This record gives sequence, C-alpha cells and structure tokens, in this order.
Amino acid sequence: MALLRMRRPPHAAILLFLICIVLYAYGPFQERKLSSFPLSHNGRIQDSFYGTQRGGQRVEKERMQAVKEEFQHSWKGYKSRAWMFDELRPVSGGNYTKLCGWAATLVDSLDTLHIMGLEDEWKEAVDAVLTLDFATLSWSCNVNVFEMTIRHLGGMIAAYDIDGSRDKRLLDKSVEVGEMLFNAFNTTNGLQCSFFEWPK
Repeated sequence: MALLRMRRPPHAAILLFLICIVLYAYGPFQERKLSSFPLSHNGRIQDSFYGTQRGGQRVEKERMQAVKEEFQHSWKGYKSRAWMFDELRPVSGGNYTKLCGWAATLVDSLDTLHIMGLEDEWKEAVDAVLTLDFATLSWSCNVNVFEMTIRHLGGMIAAYDIDGSRDKRLLDKSVEVGEMLFNAFNTTNGLQCSFFEWPK
C-alpha cells in the first residue's frame, strides 16, 4: 500500500515541467534567457567589452586595464624570481619544481600573454618554452598526468591556436609532450594511470 501511495500519475510530472517552462519564459527568470548571453552576438562566443551593456552596468576599458596590470605584476614576479621553474612561492618569493621542472607557469601563461597583447613577453616566453626538453630528464620524476595535460599540452596547443602565425614549433613541441604523456596509457590493462615515473 505504501508503494501505491508514493506513485504519482505521469501527467503530474509533465504539468510541473510545463509550469517551470512558463515561469522561465515569462516569470522572474526572464532576464536570464539565453538571448542575453554572448553566444547570441552574431555567433561569437567572446563578447565585445568596449562600451557594451551587461546587467545594467557598462563594462569599461579601465577594468580591462586593471586586470592586465595585475597580470603584469604577477608575470614580473615569476620572471624575476622563478623563471623556468614550475611555480613561484608567493609568500617567500622563492621558486620550486613540483611538475618535473618543465616551467609549468611559463607554458600555462602563453595564451594569456597573447590575449593581453604583451607581444615582447609573448615572444620571449615562446622562445623559452621551445628550449624545454620533454623527451629526457637527468633525474627521475613522477609525472602528474592531469597537470601535464591541462597545463603543458593544453597550454601549448592553446598558444598555437590563438597565434595567427600558427608557429609550427609550438605544434611540434605539443607533439613531444603528447608522446611523452602516451606512456600513461601504456599499462597492462590499457587504462590511464594518474602518475608514471619518467624517464624510467
């Protein structure tokens, strides 16, 4: 009997669904419709931040400049204290290597440098990335497959994709990382492992 009392007719669920649709279309959620998102701007994903209206507030160039200046401050700190290391220690100002010493922050920042129009920094960073050797290591390192995929492989593919010149050297370096990461799938059961010892 308890099971019978718990059952609801299927039309009740349909009615509830229709009420939600009506509330979404005409109710308090109307201003959140997809038409207000950047995807509707002539098929572009990225909105234009110059003089557009969003939520009743103007998005000003000054805000973009403030973000750029914060990034430049962080980049200057990394460059002066942790260049070619994986990360900068923000409190002590030191540096450390936790991702096999392949300059994770440097690679991860390539597309941001390009997006922000920092051409000199971009060129210097690309030249530095091209000196990294992912094929050999003089010491043993446990490669974090997830971090290497999103920060190194993803960082270089994004940099290659966003740069109009399509610098093939970045693509070649991406292939080098991809071939190294392929070892994560070289297991007895064919499943990906989270870490693997490199170059062993």
